[in-house]
Amino acid sequence: MLTMKIIAKFLFTVFILCFSTTGMSQSETDHSGSWYNPARNGEGFHIQFLEADQALVIWFTYPGTSDNAQTEQAWILGIGEVVSGKIIVTDAIKASGPVFGEDYDKEDVARTIWGDISVTFSGPDNGMVKYDGLDGAGTTQITRITTLADSAISSSLPAGISGAWFDPATDGQGWFVEILSPSAALVYWFTYDQNGNQAWNLGVGTIYANKVVLSESRSGKGTFFGTAFKPEDIEQVLFGMLTLEFHSCSTGRMAY
Repeated sequence: MLTMKIIAKFLFTVFILCFSTTGMSQSETDHSGSWYNPARNGEGFHIQFLEADQALVIWFTYPGTSDNAQTEQAWILGIGEVVSGKIIVTDAIKASGPVFGEDYDKEDVARTIWGDISVTFSGPDNGMVKYDGLDGAGTTQITRITTLADSAISSSLPAGISGAWFDPATDGQGWFVEILSPSAALVYWFTYDQNGNQAWNLGVGTIYANKVVLSESRSGKGTFFGTAFKPEDIEQVLFGMLTLEFHSCSTGRMAY
């Protein structure tokens, strides 16, 4: 059963974080995209290889059992060093504080060092995540879900749109865009709920000219992080509709 959340219309001007893959080997940059463990459907990772032997890792997941009882989602983010194809993230963070929507105040963002994450790839479509953080330690196998579109793809949007976007006025939240094909893009929104707890939603949208339109962006709730994770307990939550309009490869506008 889906729970509908009431969403007000609002606009943000968003700016890309200009992450480049210059200097990375083709095998390394090919690992950019979304990954998950099929046995843990409902959580996953967005990985983006950057320049200067670095990579961004963000884990969309669920709260630890000791977190605020009102918290339904969690996300953990870090930029790590790439050593022999392995991503090593030291001091990944969790953030909280701002309230969702027009009352968002970036000064309310509180960042907490969560712990360490490493990602090792055993092939183009498989790997392993090892983690040690505030909510527990362990490993999880991962399988590729998406591959970013080649820069030469024929589309009304350039593949350079793929990456991380944010609004400086609402620093502390952001959007991750993956151009998948000439007609489709995956969009993540990592933000907060109306109580300042972490929240995320995601969906695959259709590309129309310079826009990506998600008719349904969704999140999940009902389970917990790590060994307490139970995919059968996850309830999908319909967030609403998102539209991202790109003015260039470095600026755009988002409405929801």
